[in-house]
Amino acid sequence: MQVGGPLPDELPAAALWWRLAGSLTPIAAEASVDVEVSRPSETRNVGEPLTRDLIFDAEAPAVPYNLAADLDQLRAEVSAIEAAGSRSPATSYKPDMAEDPEPSVMRIAAAITDSDMSVQPLRCDTSIETHAVLKSVAVAAANSGYRVLALPATAAAAARAHRDRYSHIVLAAAEGMTKLQSGRWKSPVGALIIVDDADHLTESQITWLMTHAGATNTQVVLATSHETTPGPSRHLTDALTENLPWSAGRHRSVGDSSTAICRITAYLNTVEHPQTNAETTAATLLAQLDASVARHRVLATPLHARLRAVPEPSRDVGLSL
Repeated sequence: MQVGGPLPDELPAAALWWRLAGSLTPIAAEASVDVEVSRPSETRNVGEPLTRDLIFDAEAPAVPYNLAADLDQLRAEVSAIEAAGSRSPATSYKPDMAEDPEPSVMRIAAAITDSDMSVQPLRCDTSIETHAVLKSVAVAAANSGYRVLALPATAAAAARAHRDRYSHIVLAAAEGMTKLQSGRWKSPVGALIIVDDADHLTESQITWLMTHAGATNTQVVLATSHETTPGPSRHLTDALTENLPWSAGRHRSVGDSSTAICRITAYLNTVEHPQTNAETTAATLLAQLDASVARHRVLATPLHARLRAVPEPSRDVGLSL
């Protein structure tokens, strides 16, 4: 039975059922490789002024600003970013040289296919651009011999996935996740899971998908588009996009950020020193975020690049006596 291979343009119902029954079910999951990462030596102290580089030209929230009411969202965003730091070594996919996408699409897709980080947030201007990137990444994964599973989180995303097919299987996100969680499906090593309109998932669903990808040596792409109506978890997908060092959309300022990270950072930059309990808690959480992002950056940096950054020991043995 052939597991990999190029994706056909269309999959008839019989072929879709064959792949559903014969490909995903019998293949056991494989645990990801554990990588030991050293803790950064420098982190921001709670009392120090914040120097975070904002992805957006954010202004401090209008006064009065209820900082305490934003802390739960900040905790959720920091927790999601911390959970996104796994590697899946099997998921560096070969780009499809036959494809000739737009240069912007090619750059974004290459950033994803070249990375073996388990969680890949993707945010584009339009749904058309998002779909083009997803198709390019999916073709690369399929040409590398890996399975592609689309779990669209909205009816519109499902319609796009069916209309211009880029995956072996398309199933609504809630139904597909139920099959994965129950063990009816087991993700094959190196598989690519694509969630379009991912901000319409719940926080717990996003967290589960990220953890699942790291534990099974697979990759999950959490895709959103600025032109679509934001879902209830847009702040989480934005937080991942804007803070994960390997994020393909990290430096693309698309609209206003929905994150508590951005709002609270802008607010604390107007405060000389945290004074209230809420300010101290917020500053502590942002320092925790900085440390997490620093660890992620080390983990995501290719080994050969890290070795180049280490200075060679001096061979100067001093004067001969």
